[in-house]
Amino acid sequence: DVLFALSTDTTVRYTPLPKFPAVVRDLAPVFSSAVPYATIEEASRAAAGNLLESLRLMDVYTGANVGEGNRSLTLRLTFRSGEGTLRDADVENALIEVRTALTNLGGEFR
Repeated sequence: DVLFALSTDTTVRYTPLPKFPAVVRDLAPVFSSAVPYATIEEASRAAAGNLLESLRLMDVYTGANVGEGNRSLTLRLTFRSGEGTLRDADVENALIEVRTALTNLGGEFR
C-alpha cells in the first residue's frame, strides 16, 4: 500500500491471462553485419502480421560457419490468437511472409 501510494501513476493496468496456447518458432537468418538489427526486427514484425505476440533476439553467432562479415541471428517468434487455437497453416503462412521479407533485406537461410 505504501509503494502504491508513492507511485505517480495510480492507474492499475493488467492484461488477462491468455485463453489459447501460443505457438513458438525460431528462425536463424544469416545477415551481413552491416544490416542493422532494428531494420531486421522491423521487417519481421511487419511481415508476421497480427498473430505475432512477441519477437525476441535469442542469439547472435559470428564465426567461420557463417562467413567473414556475417552473423547468424536466432529470432524467436511467438504467435497467439485471442479468438482460438492457431492452426499450423496460420503460423506457417506468417513464417513464409517473414522469411520472404528477410530474404528481401539480404538475409539467407541455411
